[in-house]
Amino acid sequence: MKRVSIILAVTLFFVLFGICFYKINRTIQLDTLYSESVLDKIDVNGKDRKQRFTRSQALKKAKVLFRDGYGIDLMNKNLEKYMNLYYDEEKYHSYVWLMNWTNYGTNETYTCTVSAETGEVLYYYVGVKNTKLNAGEKKFSLSYKTVVDIIEHFADLIDIDLSKYNLEVNYPVNDTEYKFWYQKCTLSNKETDEEEYMLSIDCGAKSIREFEKSAKKGK
Repeated sequence: MKRVSIILAVTLFFVLFGICFYKINRTIQLDTLYSESVLDKIDVNGKDRKQRFTRSQALKKAKVLFRDGYGIDLMNKNLEKYMNLYYDEEKYHSYVWLMNWTNYGTNETYTCTVSAETGEVLYYYVGVKNTKLNAGEKKFSLSYKTVVDIIEHFADLIDIDLSKYNLEVNYPVNDTEYKFWYQKCTLSNKETDEEEYMLSIDCGAKSIREFEKSAKKGK
């Protein structure tokens, strides 16, 4: 019985080794995670390696974005970090860096997706508890100017030229009937209907809580 167990263990080892070796040496496929060293060996849309966004660049960009966009210093928090490279065919049509920081004790989560080909921020999310209302307050209220100021600040952080987009505020500003914590907004490209950005403003923190680049026609 002991001999059979040893044989099975050795067999399993070589099977797993073979699988790992095969994955490392195959070309990039969809829905598969890869290390940066694999990306180095593959031509990405004919771009030179120096033009691509490295792991360290993506990390730096995300950390600065959370710090300057929401006042979150990821280095001073007890967070578990997850970062991987994969090809997103369904939404972004790009090799992307997916980064996530989580504290399971406090249920905090911070997520950022950056294109490995251009460095463009594709998705950003701050998962923290809602800001509490002050005594006597029934809701948070933001003026249109405040909404614009918040979006302009965030746009500067991710290098978006707002002059190329139309802003639509999806929820009524200064609404007196409903209590809400978020202000939903959309930025639509003036020249093409195939690109837009969705934004969610934390009305209590007066900062962008969620940002996503989307394509109206699934492109």
